[in-house]
Amino acid sequence: MLRFLDISFISDTYECGITGDCSGYGEQVQYCQSVGKKVLISIGGASANIVFTSSSDAKSFAQKIWNAYLGGTGDRPFGKGVIFNGIDLDPENNNPLYWGDFTTEIHSLFETDSKHKYMISAAPQPEPIESPDQNLVNFLENAWIDLCFIQFYNNPGYDNSDTLSMFTWWTSWATGKEKNKHNSKNTGVKLIYGLPGGSNTNDAGQGYQSFSQVKTQVANILKTSPQAFVGGGTWDDAWSYENTQGGINFLQNFKSALGSCSASTTKSKRDVTNSTTTDPSAIYYDRSAVTVDETATYKIIATGLKNAKGRTGGFQIRVHMNTELIESWSLTLPKQSRVISSSIGTVKRYRNSIIIASVSKKKLSTLRFTVDTRGGANKLDLKGAIFKTW
Repeated sequence: MLRFLDISFISDTYECGITGDCSGYGEQVQYCQSVGKKVLISIGGASANIVFTSSSDAKSFAQKIWNAYLGGTGDRPFGKGVIFNGIDLDPENNNPLYWGDFTTEIHSLFETDSKHKYMISAAPQPEPIESPDQNLVNFLENAWIDLCFIQFYNNPGYDNSDTLSMFTWWTSWATGKEKNKHNSKNTGVKLIYGLPGGSNTNDAGQGYQSFSQVKTQVANILKTSPQAFVGGGTWDDAWSYENTQGGINFLQNFKSALGSCSASTTKSKRDVTNSTTTDPSAIYYDRSAVTVDETATYKIIATGLKNAKGRTGGFQIRVHMNTELIESWSLTLPKQSRVISSSIGTVKRYRNSIIIASVSKKKLSTLRFTVDTRGGANKLDLKGAIFKTW
Protein backbone atom coordinates (compact mmCIF):
# COMPACT_ATOMS: atom_id res chain seq x y z
CA MET A 1 0.00 0.00 0.00
CA LEU A 2 1.30 3.45 -0.85
CA ARG A 3 1.98 5.91 1.92
CA PHE A 4 2.88 8.85 -0.29
CA LEU A 5 1.10 9.95 -3.41
CA ASP A 6 2.83 11.77 -6.23
CA ILE A 7 0.14 13.68 -8.06
CA SER A 8 0.42 16.98 -9.93
CA PHE A 9 -2.36 19.50 -10.31
CA ILE A 10 -2.47 22.04 -13.10
CA SER A 11 -3.42 25.25 -11.31
CA ASP A 12 -3.18 28.81 -12.54
CA THR A 13 -5.23 31.88 -13.31
CA TYR A 14 -5.01 31.40 -17.06
CA GLU A 15 -8.51 30.74 -18.35
CA CYS A 16 -8.92 27.79 -20.68
CA GLY A 17 -12.35 26.51 -19.82
CA ILE A 18 -13.89 23.94 -22.14
CA THR A 19 -12.33 25.82 -25.06
CA GLY A 20 -9.21 27.95 -25.41
CA ASP A 21 -5.51 27.42 -25.94
CA CYS A 22 -3.40 26.03 -23.10
CA SER A 23 -1.18 23.91 -25.32
CA GLY A 24 1.91 25.18 -23.50
CA TYR A 25 0.62 23.57 -20.33
CA GLY A 26 -0.36 20.51 -22.33
CA GLU A 27 3.31 19.86 -23.08
CA GLN A 28 4.05 19.99 -19.35
CA VAL A 29 1.21 17.57 -18.62
CA GLN A 30 2.60 15.06 -21.11
CA TYR A 31 6.11 15.45 -19.72
CA CYS A 32 4.94 14.74 -16.17
CA GLN A 33 3.00 11.71 -17.36
CA SER A 34 6.03 10.41 -19.23
CA VAL A 35 7.95 10.14 -15.96
CA GLY A 36 5.16 8.48 -13.99
CA LYS A 37 3.11 11.32 -12.56
CA LYS A 38 -0.66 11.33 -12.53
CA VAL A 39 -2.03 14.73 -13.55
CA LEU A 40 -5.58 15.73 -12.67
CA ILE A 41 -7.63 18.61 -14.02
CA SER A 42 -9.14 20.53 -11.11
CA ILE A 43 -12.71 21.82 -11.26
CA GLY A 44 -14.07 24.39 -8.82
CA GLY A 45 -12.22 26.41 -6.19
CA ALA A 46 -12.91 29.34 -3.91
CA SER A 47 -13.80 31.74 -6.73
CA ALA A 48 -15.70 29.24 -8.88
CA ASN A 49 -19.48 29.02 -8.74
CA ILE A 50 -20.49 25.77 -10.43
CA VAL A 51 -24.19 25.18 -9.83
CA PHE A 52 -26.16 22.32 -11.38
CA THR A 53 -29.88 22.95 -11.70
CA SER A 54 -30.81 19.34 -12.43
CA SER A 55 -29.50 15.83 -12.87
CA SER A 56 -29.43 16.24 -16.65
CA ASP A 57 -27.48 19.48 -16.26
CA ALA A 58 -24.82 17.65 -14.22
CA LYS A 59 -24.63 14.80 -16.72
CA SER A 60 -24.27 17.21 -19.62
CA PHE A 61 -21.37 18.93 -17.85
CA ALA A 62 -19.72 15.54 -17.26
CA GLN A 63 -19.83 14.85 -21.00
CA LYS A 64 -18.23 18.22 -21.72
CA ILE A 65 -15.42 17.53 -19.25
CA TRP A 66 -14.90 14.08 -20.76
CA ASN A 67 -14.67 15.52 -24.27
CA ALA A 68 -12.37 18.41 -23.38
CA TYR A 69 -9.88 16.84 -20.95
CA LEU A 70 -10.26 13.07 -20.76
CA GLY A 71 -11.03 10.30 -23.25
CA GLY A 72 -13.65 12.04 -25.39
CA THR A 73 -13.41 14.06 -28.57
CA GLY A 74 -14.05 17.71 -29.39
CA ASP A 75 -12.30 20.97 -28.46
CA ARG A 76 -9.11 20.09 -26.55
CA PRO A 77 -7.73 23.24 -24.87
CA PHE A 78 -4.52 21.48 -23.73
CA GLY A 79 -3.91 19.83 -27.11
CA LYS A 80 -5.41 16.88 -28.99
CA GLY A 81 -2.99 14.35 -27.55
CA VAL A 82 -3.33 15.45 -23.91
CA ILE A 83 -5.44 13.14 -21.76
CA PHE A 84 -5.56 13.88 -18.05
CA ASN A 85 -5.49 11.02 -15.54
CA GLY A 86 -8.68 12.17 -13.89
CA ILE A 87 -10.44 15.09 -12.27
CA ASP A 88 -10.19 16.85 -8.93
CA LEU A 89 -13.43 18.27 -7.57
CA ASP A 90 -13.46 21.29 -5.29
CA PRO A 91 -17.03 22.66 -5.08
CA GLU A 92 -16.99 25.35 -2.39
CA ASN A 93 -20.47 26.82 -2.74
CA ASN A 94 -22.74 25.81 0.13
CA ASN A 95 -24.03 22.20 -0.07
CA PRO A 96 -23.96 21.85 -3.88
CA LEU A 97 -26.39 19.38 -5.47
CA TYR A 98 -26.24 16.82 -8.28
CA TRP A 99 -22.50 16.07 -8.01
CA GLY A 100 -23.51 12.46 -7.49
CA ASP A 101 -25.11 12.51 -10.93
CA PHE A 102 -22.02 14.18 -12.36
CA THR A 103 -19.61 11.56 -10.97
CA THR A 104 -21.90 8.65 -11.88
CA GLU A 105 -22.02 9.88 -15.47
CA ILE A 106 -18.32 10.53 -15.80
CA HIS A 107 -17.48 7.24 -14.07
CA SER A 108 -19.55 5.43 -16.68
CA LEU A 109 -17.57 7.26 -19.37
CA PHE A 110 -14.34 6.07 -17.72
CA GLU A 111 -15.49 2.51 -18.32
CA THR A 112 -15.71 3.11 -22.08
CA ASP A 113 -11.96 3.72 -22.33
CA SER A 114 -10.01 0.49 -21.88
CA LYS A 115 -6.67 2.16 -22.66
CA HIS A 116 -6.62 4.52 -19.67
CA LYS A 117 -7.37 4.39 -15.96
CA TYR A 118 -8.94 7.49 -14.47
CA MET A 119 -9.56 8.72 -10.94
CA ILE A 120 -11.72 11.27 -9.16
CA SER A 121 -10.35 13.20 -6.19
CA ALA A 122 -11.86 15.79 -3.87
CA ALA A 123 -10.59 18.15 -1.18
CA PRO A 124 -13.28 18.58 1.50
CA GLN A 125 -13.03 20.39 4.80
CA PRO A 126 -12.32 18.13 7.82
CA GLU A 127 -15.66 18.47 9.60
CA PRO A 128 -17.87 15.36 9.87
CA ILE A 129 -21.12 15.33 7.91
CA GLU A 130 -23.08 15.75 11.17
CA SER A 131 -21.30 19.04 11.86
CA PRO A 132 -23.18 22.24 10.93
CA ASP A 133 -19.86 23.54 9.62
CA GLN A 134 -19.62 20.89 6.88
CA ASN A 135 -20.97 22.46 3.69
CA LEU A 136 -20.60 19.45 1.36
CA VAL A 137 -23.07 17.02 2.91
CA ASN A 138 -24.87 16.07 -0.30
CA PHE A 139 -21.59 15.88 -2.18
CA LEU A 140 -19.91 13.59 0.36
CA GLU A 141 -22.89 11.23 0.48
CA ASN A 142 -23.53 10.98 -3.26
CA ALA A 143 -20.38 11.73 -5.25
CA TRP A 144 -18.03 8.91 -6.27
CA ILE A 145 -14.55 9.76 -4.92
CA ASP A 146 -11.38 7.68 -5.33
CA LEU A 147 -8.99 9.94 -3.40
CA CYS A 148 -10.01 12.34 -0.64
CA PHE A 149 -7.50 15.07 0.21
CA ILE A 150 -8.87 16.23 3.56
CA GLN A 151 -7.96 19.85 4.30
CA PHE A 152 -6.76 19.84 7.90
CA TYR A 153 -6.06 23.55 7.68
CA ASN A 154 -7.87 26.86 7.45
CA ASN A 155 -10.77 25.40 9.41
CA PRO A 156 -10.62 26.79 12.98
CA GLY A 157 -11.55 24.20 15.57
CA TYR A 158 -10.73 21.24 13.33
CA ASP A 159 -7.09 21.84 12.46
CA ASN A 160 -4.84 20.63 15.26
CA SER A 161 -6.03 19.04 18.49
CA ASP A 162 -9.01 17.34 16.84
CA THR A 163 -7.07 15.84 13.91
CA LEU A 164 -7.08 12.30 15.28
CA SER A 165 -10.79 12.19 16.14
CA MET A 166 -11.62 13.77 12.78
CA PHE A 167 -9.52 11.22 10.92
CA THR A 168 -11.26 8.43 12.81
CA TRP A 169 -14.58 9.77 11.57
CA TRP A 170 -13.30 10.00 7.97
CA THR A 171 -12.14 6.40 8.19
CA SER A 172 -15.64 5.31 9.21
CA TRP A 173 -17.09 7.31 6.29
CA ALA A 174 -14.58 5.78 3.86
CA THR A 175 -15.12 2.18 4.96
CA GLY A 176 -18.94 2.23 5.15
CA LYS A 177 -19.09 2.15 8.96
CA GLU A 178 -20.25 5.67 9.84
CA LYS A 179 -22.55 5.41 12.87
CA ASN A 180 -25.37 7.41 11.26
CA LYS A 181 -24.87 5.70 7.90
CA HIS A 182 -23.41 8.82 6.29
CA ASN A 183 -21.05 6.74 4.17
CA SER A 184 -19.00 7.29 1.06
CA LYS A 185 -20.56 6.05 -2.17
CA ASN A 186 -17.21 4.37 -2.85
CA THR A 187 -16.22 2.27 0.17
CA GLY A 188 -12.80 1.82 -1.43
CA VAL A 189 -12.01 5.55 -1.26
CA LYS A 190 -8.51 6.41 -0.02
CA LEU A 191 -7.74 9.20 2.45
CA ILE A 192 -4.95 11.79 2.22
CA TYR A 193 -3.82 13.83 5.23
CA GLY A 194 -3.69 17.41 3.90
CA LEU A 195 -1.53 20.06 5.58
CA PRO A 196 -0.14 23.53 4.81
CA GLY A 197 3.37 23.38 3.40
CA GLY A 198 4.45 26.63 5.07
CA SER A 199 4.00 28.26 8.45
CA ASN A 200 3.01 31.68 7.11
CA THR A 201 -0.74 32.17 7.64
CA ASN A 202 -0.87 33.78 4.20
CA ASP A 203 0.00 30.37 2.73
CA ALA A 204 -3.03 28.38 3.84
CA GLY A 205 -4.50 30.09 6.87
CA GLN A 206 -4.50 28.18 10.16
CA GLY A 207 -3.48 24.60 10.83
CA TYR A 208 0.26 24.49 10.22
CA GLN A 209 2.01 21.55 11.91
CA SER A 210 5.66 21.66 12.91
CA PHE A 211 8.03 18.97 11.65
CA SER A 212 7.77 17.06 14.94
CA GLN A 213 3.98 17.47 15.12
CA VAL A 214 3.62 15.95 11.65
CA LYS A 215 5.53 12.86 12.74
CA THR A 216 3.40 12.52 15.88
CA GLN A 217 0.10 12.97 14.04
CA VAL A 218 1.01 10.53 11.28
CA ALA A 219 2.11 7.91 13.83
CA ASN A 220 -1.22 8.29 15.65
CA ILE A 221 -3.24 7.98 12.43
CA LEU A 222 -1.29 4.87 11.39
CA LYS A 223 -1.94 3.39 14.83
CA THR A 224 -5.65 4.17 15.17
CA SER A 225 -7.09 4.63 11.66
CA PRO A 226 -4.91 2.96 9.03
CA GLN A 227 -7.68 1.25 7.03
CA ALA A 228 -8.11 3.89 4.29
CA PHE A 229 -5.05 6.05 4.94
CA VAL A 230 -2.64 6.08 1.98
CA GLY A 231 -0.54 9.21 2.30
CA GLY A 232 -0.11 12.93 2.72
CA GLY A 233 -0.43 16.06 0.65
CA THR A 234 0.48 19.71 1.09
CA TRP A 235 -0.82 23.07 -0.05
CA ASP A 236 1.26 23.69 -1.76
CA ASP A 237 4.49 21.92 -2.70
CA ALA A 238 6.27 25.20 -3.48
CA TRP A 239 5.93 26.31 0.14
CA SER A 240 6.90 22.80 1.26
CA TYR A 241 10.20 22.94 -0.61
CA GLU A 242 11.05 26.35 0.83
CA ASN A 243 10.17 25.33 4.39
CA THR A 244 13.31 23.62 5.68
CA GLN A 245 14.70 22.46 9.02
CA GLY A 246 18.13 20.93 9.44
CA GLY A 247 18.59 20.62 5.69
CA ILE A 248 15.28 18.73 5.25
CA ASN A 249 12.26 20.35 3.63
CA PHE A 250 8.69 19.93 4.85
CA LEU A 251 7.74 17.48 2.10
CA GLN A 252 10.74 15.24 2.85
CA ASN A 253 9.86 15.30 6.55
CA PHE A 254 6.24 14.42 5.74
CA LYS A 255 7.35 11.51 3.57
CA SER A 256 9.72 10.27 6.26
CA ALA A 257 6.92 10.39 8.83
CA LEU A 258 4.77 8.19 6.60
CA GLY A 259 7.28 5.37 6.93
CA SER A 260 9.43 3.12 4.80
CA CYS A 261 6.41 1.88 2.82
CA SER A 262 6.27 5.33 1.19
CA ALA A 263 8.67 3.89 -1.39
CA SER A 264 6.35 0.99 -2.20
CA THR A 265 5.63 0.25 -5.82
CA THR A 266 2.80 -2.15 -5.02
CA LYS A 267 -0.15 -1.36 -7.27
CA SER A 268 -3.84 -2.10 -7.01
CA LYS A 269 -6.80 -0.89 -9.04
CA ARG A 270 -6.89 2.42 -7.20
CA ASP A 271 -3.23 2.88 -6.28
CA VAL A 272 -1.21 5.75 -7.71
CA THR A 273 2.30 5.17 -9.05
CA ASN A 274 4.91 6.50 -6.64
CA SER A 275 7.66 8.30 -8.52
CA THR A 276 9.14 11.75 -8.65
CA THR A 277 10.38 14.15 -11.27
CA THR A 278 11.81 16.63 -8.82
CA ASP A 279 15.16 15.96 -7.20
CA PRO A 280 15.13 17.79 -3.81
CA SER A 281 18.89 18.28 -4.10
CA ALA A 282 18.42 20.05 -7.41
CA ILE A 283 17.23 23.37 -5.98
CA TYR A 284 20.28 25.07 -7.39
CA TYR A 285 19.91 28.65 -6.33
CA ASP A 286 17.61 30.39 -3.93
CA ARG A 287 17.76 34.13 -4.36
CA SER A 288 15.66 34.99 -1.33
CA ALA A 289 15.84 38.77 -1.57
CA VAL A 290 15.63 39.94 -5.16
CA THR A 291 14.49 43.50 -4.62
CA VAL A 292 12.66 44.86 -7.63
CA ASP A 293 11.41 48.10 -6.16
CA GLU A 294 10.88 49.68 -2.76
CA THR A 295 7.72 47.70 -2.01
CA ALA A 296 8.20 44.32 -3.68
CA THR A 297 10.44 41.40 -2.80
CA TYR A 298 10.46 38.19 -4.82
CA LYS A 299 11.87 34.75 -4.22
CA ILE A 300 13.03 32.89 -7.32
CA ILE A 301 13.62 29.13 -7.21
CA ALA A 302 14.77 26.82 -9.99
CA THR A 303 14.22 23.09 -9.46
CA GLY A 304 15.80 20.46 -11.69
CA LEU A 305 13.45 18.04 -13.42
CA LYS A 306 14.50 14.50 -14.28
CA ASN A 307 13.39 12.68 -17.39
CA ALA A 308 12.49 9.00 -17.61
CA LYS A 309 16.19 8.01 -17.85
CA GLY A 310 17.16 10.03 -14.79
CA ARG A 311 18.87 12.78 -16.77
CA THR A 312 18.22 16.48 -16.48
CA GLY A 313 14.98 17.25 -18.27
CA GLY A 314 14.64 21.01 -17.90
CA PHE A 315 13.84 23.18 -14.90
CA GLN A 316 10.78 24.41 -13.10
CA ILE A 317 11.00 28.09 -12.16
CA ARG A 318 8.85 29.44 -9.35
CA VAL A 319 8.54 33.10 -8.44
CA HIS A 320 6.86 33.84 -5.13
CA MET A 321 5.60 37.34 -4.53
CA ASN A 322 4.83 39.30 -1.40
CA THR A 323 2.66 41.71 -3.36
CA GLU A 324 -0.85 41.93 -4.69
CA LEU A 325 -1.79 40.27 -7.96
CA ILE A 326 0.30 41.18 -10.97
CA GLU A 327 -0.63 41.26 -14.65
CA SER A 328 2.52 41.59 -16.79
CA TRP A 329 6.03 40.43 -15.92
CA SER A 330 9.53 39.70 -17.20
CA LEU A 331 12.39 37.59 -15.87
CA THR A 332 15.91 38.49 -16.94
CA LEU A 333 18.48 35.69 -16.66
CA PRO A 334 22.23 35.71 -17.31
CA LYS A 335 23.32 34.47 -20.74
CA GLN A 336 25.06 31.46 -19.14
CA SER A 337 21.68 30.10 -18.05
CA ARG A 338 21.34 28.85 -21.68
CA VAL A 339 17.53 28.91 -21.63
CA ILE A 340 16.11 28.29 -25.10
CA SER A 341 12.37 27.86 -24.49
CA SER A 342 9.70 28.43 -21.86
CA SER A 343 6.26 26.89 -21.29
CA ILE A 344 4.75 30.37 -21.00
CA GLY A 345 5.73 33.76 -22.33
CA THR A 346 8.36 34.51 -24.96
CA VAL A 347 12.12 33.96 -24.78
CA LYS A 348 14.47 36.57 -26.25
CA ARG A 349 18.24 36.15 -26.29
CA TYR A 350 20.58 39.14 -26.06
CA ARG A 351 24.36 39.48 -25.91
CA ASN A 352 24.56 39.32 -22.11
CA SER A 353 21.12 38.17 -21.03
CA ILE A 354 18.03 36.11 -21.75
CA ILE A 355 14.60 37.61 -21.09
CA ILE A 356 11.40 35.62 -20.55
CA ALA A 357 8.35 37.89 -20.71
CA SER A 358 4.59 37.49 -20.49
CA VAL A 359 2.68 37.85 -23.74
CA SER A 360 -0.66 38.93 -22.29
CA LYS A 361 -2.01 40.48 -19.13
CA LYS A 362 -3.09 37.81 -16.64
CA LYS A 363 -3.57 38.31 -12.91
CA LEU A 364 -1.18 36.12 -10.93
CA SER A 365 -0.12 35.71 -7.32
CA THR A 366 2.34 32.87 -7.87
CA LEU A 367 4.23 32.30 -11.10
CA ARG A 368 5.32 28.80 -12.07
CA PHE A 369 6.60 27.52 -15.41
CA THR A 370 9.20 25.23 -16.98
CA VAL A 371 12.16 26.01 -19.22
CA ASP A 372 14.48 23.98 -21.41
CA THR A 373 18.18 24.73 -21.76
CA ARG A 374 20.67 24.32 -24.56
CA GLY A 375 22.69 21.11 -24.26
CA GLY A 376 20.66 19.76 -21.30
CA ALA A 377 22.41 21.89 -18.66
CA ASN A 378 22.43 20.32 -15.19
CA LYS A 379 22.42 23.68 -13.42
CA LEU A 380 20.44 26.86 -13.95
CA ASP A 381 22.33 29.96 -12.84
CA LEU A 382 20.01 32.51 -11.24
CA LYS A 383 22.74 34.76 -9.91
CA GLY A 384 21.85 38.26 -10.99
CA ALA A 385 18.31 37.33 -12.04
CA ILE A 386 15.90 40.26 -12.19
CA PHE A 387 12.14 39.95 -11.97
CA LYS A 388 9.92 42.89 -12.94
CA THR A 389 6.17 43.44 -12.92
CA TRP A 390 3.92 46.19 -14.21
